[in-house]
Amino acid sequence: MLLKLLQSLSAVLTTSSHVNPSLHHPKLVSLFSTNDGNNFKHKLSSNLFPPLDDDEMIEVERKFVVPLDIASKVLQLGGTQIGSITFTDTYYEEALAARDIWLRERTTNDESCWELKVPASTTRIKSGGETTAFTEIIGPEQIVDALNRNNYKFTAGSLSDLPPFATLTTTRRKFNLDDVSIDCDEADFDGFAGVMELEVLVSSDVEIAGARASIAAVAEKLNATDVGNTGGKLESFIRLKKPTLLATLIENGVLN
Repeated sequence: MLLKLLQSLSAVLTTSSHVNPSLHHPKLVSLFSTNDGNNFKHKLSSNLFPPLDDDEMIEVERKFVVPLDIASKVLQLGGTQIGSITFTDTYYEEALAARDIWLRERTTNDESCWELKVPASTTRIKSGGETTAFTEIIGPEQIVDALNRNNYKFTAGSLSDLPPFATLTTTRRKFNLDDVSIDCDEADFDGFAGVMELEVLVSSDVEIAGARASIAAVAEKLNATDVGNTGGKLESFIRLKKPTLLATLIENGVLN
């Protein structure tokens, strides 16, 4: 299952050496910076997107301004209100982010889950400035294996020893309408007005267009407005708090 996704990562991750890590004690070391900075500046590759196995899923999403009275609107349209949850996301390693590859640890009720999100479509349609279709590798050992196989070097430590660049606590209200997941998020930093994410999970890249059509249909029912250039939580945080990283992401074409 990981082999195809590993092939995709190799198209964008370039370093100078490779050693086999202990998967129980992985740590990326500083292979992302060179004297001229060329390894940090990455132009997006069209070879990033592998076919998926049957048990892999792609999340297709689009971001909107949270409509007024969203709960009432969803229920009136025949949807359901699922509930609410609070969680904290910590994002690690700017050099991965510079390649539109996002490593995060999500903590909910003292339980954490590691995720590596890799773009999953040859058509980079964006919402705000962000890519809208990602495949995920879940679990620290799987993530370490994926990065190590693509010529990253590890030493003793753990993924949490990597440098974090953002920590966001989110309160999310969850709904569902016409088999489209609706997440309405508020976050704990100034300058962020909230975001509504419409999401559909698919098992093949050929289904991405259909998922986007379903999302567009629900957005029209809700009379939802696109977020514009600010994006979701993480993009908003980067734009407000991380000017150097923002400049790199714009230069690399990851953000607009």
